[in-house]
Amino acid sequence: MFVFALLCYLGQSVDYIEKISKFMSSGQHNKAIQVATDYIEDQGIIDADPLLYKLRGECKFILGQYDDAILDLSKIINYVQAQPKDQQNAYSIRGQCNLILGNLDDALNDATKSKNNTLLKAVKTCKFQIDAAKVSEKNKVPKEALEHYQKALKFAPLSIVHLVKAAENALQIGNSEEFDNLARQIFKVDAKNPGYILLIGRDAFEKNDLGLAETRFKKCSSTNNNCMRLLKATKKLSSARSKASSLIRQSKFEEATELMNQCIEITKQYAKPSSHVSLSIDILNVKILIKKGKQTEALDILNNIIKSYPNNTEVHCDRGEILIELEDYDGAISDFSLVTRLDPENRRAKAGLKKASELREKEKHQDYYELLGVKKGCTESELKSAYRKAIFKWHPDRFQDKTEKKNAEKRMKLINKAMDVLGDPQKRRLYDNGVDPENPNQPPPDADGQQYYGQGGPQGGFYQGGPQGGFFQGGPQGGFFQGGGGGGFEDIFRMMAGQAQAQRQAQHQNGRANRRR
Repeated sequence: MFVFALLCYLGQSVDYIEKISKFMSSGQHNKAIQVATDYIEDQGIIDADPLLYKLRGECKFILGQYDDAILDLSKIINYVQAQPKDQQNAYSIRGQCNLILGNLDDALNDATKSKNNTLLKAVKTCKFQIDAAKVSEKNKVPKEALEHYQKALKFAPLSIVHLVKAAENALQIGNSEEFDNLARQIFKVDAKNPGYILLIGRDAFEKNDLGLAETRFKKCSSTNNNCMRLLKATKKLSSARSKASSLIRQSKFEEATELMNQCIEITKQYAKPSSHVSLSIDILNVKILIKKGKQTEALDILNNIIKSYPNNTEVHCDRGEILIELEDYDGAISDFSLVTRLDPENRRAKAGLKKASELREKEKHQDYYELLGVKKGCTESELKSAYRKAIFKWHPDRFQDKTEKKNAEKRMKLINKAMDVLGDPQKRRLYDNGVDPENPNQPPPDADGQQYYGQGGPQGGFYQGGPQGGFFQGGPQGGFFQGGGGGGFEDIFRMMAGQAQAQRQAQHQNGRANRRR
């Protein structure tokens, strides 16, 4: 039988080769495979004409059956009596199969022996991109690694190893669109691949679908240690988060905090800070911090969340309510206004916007006597004493927390403005009569003579220039925050004493002038 196969191969006179070739030339590759298989079975798998394997391998390559094509093409490559041109052609086709499947070392060997320079260049380019991707991964630059894998996959589109690697990097940088695209490709190649199952489980975990994540991790937990670790972490997170939510509803915040710390550690280890699962934990943590009176810590978390989720209405409402407590009414109005644009029927945002707007309007017409803690008929010395206490209490240098410092700066603006008005007899008379000292010709806002002051005017506010300078302003007289002094308490008091002395001297000179008349 072997002699018959050899004679057939060397003489190539048997008509079945021509028959199969005709099917191939007409595009009937499945038919060609069937005919070749029939002849192989008739002649015997071991003794069959090697050209039958070669032709069948070519057909399988064309149909995308690359693993089977490699097996068939290897028959003629390993056939001792094969013609060099047939072997060279088989090396070329097998090399392409290996490249597509990502068997790069085998592809390089086949390409070299095939003397196919185009194939050789493609294999080397693919290997270069894979090596570059590994370097980027080592340097912890996932975005760059993904780009290299994407370039390599143009040559090796069915390389399951590199598809999984690319998907890992896409997931790491939060490129959901590319991850989903790669996941679909992996599913087509090998839906049972443990690496693939781990990846889609991680994706579900990050999307906060813990039930689906647990189901997927279970499928590969027996063969993959990472799956087992993530399965345990998912169960622990799900349980701790549920218990923490229940404790928050019961106002048991200390117990809830302990569980939340566990949740935070798990999400830090297995999820990105911008992931949906991390968001769910951060929002719960914010609720606890607010209930415990730690608004500043809560605000820091909310600011970070909004960087990743700029249109999350719940988070903007949370921040808006904190900003109201911190008297940042403009910031609160900005948050609630955004929510009402995104969700016009949001009741929480509507209520918050109304409250913040009313408080801001009230702040514009601040009662300066109330602000300084004095009665309307207070003396000059009582006014100065109250002012000293107020600036000591609210001086920004006394606050380390950035939010509290900002609030103190805002309060100091109002204190400074109050003293600027009440410390000037003429302005004080106008103010007491319900007239805006900066715009005396403007009619009062209502019949009750509601005060205007609170927004600043020609004299400017804190950190601003203005004709009078002000205690904490820039301007001709200098300011302690910008250009007139050191900004400490002693400087402020010295300035107040100097201004009082100057005012007494001016009054004395006016009195002498009046007497001369």
